[in-house]
Amino acid sequence: MKKYSIIPEDSAAAQKKNEAALIYLQSILPQMKPHLQTFQRLSEQVPLK
Repeated sequence: MKKYSIIPEDSAAAQKKNEAALIYLQSILPQMKPHLQTFQRLSEQVPLK
């Protein structure tokens, strides 16, 4: 499982791993975007109590 944090890491190795996770997440965003848009559209149809 990839983990990303906006907070800079303490060590250079951890920061490099964090940046690699960001690049991975950015690369799969086009595949995820249609699903996220569908989820958002459906969530707007559910009434909040």
